[in-house]
Amino acid sequence: LWVVDTTGSMNEELASLKSGFVELVEDLNNEQLNYQVGVVTTDMSLDAGTLYGNPWIITSELDDPSESFADAVDSLPASVDGEAGLASFIAALSEPNLSGANRGFRRDDAALHVIVVSDSDDQSDEYLNGTPEVEADKFLTEEALRTGLPAWLSAVVGPEPLGCVGQGGAVVGSAYIAVAEVSGGEVLSICEPDLTELFGGL
Repeated sequence: LWVVDTTGSMNEELASLKSGFVELVEDLNNEQLNYQVGVVTTDMSLDAGTLYGNPWIITSELDDPSESFADAVDSLPASVDGEAGLASFIAALSEPNLSGANRGFRRDDAALHVIVVSDSDDQSDEYLNGTPEVEADKFLTEEALRTGLPAWLSAVVGPEPLGCVGQGGAVVGSAYIAVAEVSGGEVLSICEPDLTELFGGL
């Protein structure tokens, strides 16, 4: 599940994300993984947690998964109300979206990898009782226990300690980094991401 910041400062980063996904798909196909990809925005005011794109589930069976991913990213509306990536990913994988708008995406026999792409830190406090990192970690832990398979979050964000300069630049994504580290995910700099590192352990 890709959780993508679509604020105005993300134009260069989104272009890089779409181009980098091409190589990532090649790696996934080489591993012969039966993957499903979905894309949501970090903005909880815009159909919170709803998958975008047509099809809204991108699979290895499509003729061109990379093109479908790029189309999904392009279809995301411009953010109008901050970046609440942790709340958004939980909303995407919870009811009513789970069996409604996002039906068919979450498979009980599949590991879960959430990937947040943002040049800002998380702003999910109002949606997750003021403890977004705790709630996100709890959700991932419960998913892993429920399915018996890994569930983790990776963060493509501004790195510690000072963020980064390059493309549009980014502040430190501290909350996303904290969840990535405790869940066993990867942390990549959004200013120069190598998306293939997200699955380096395969």
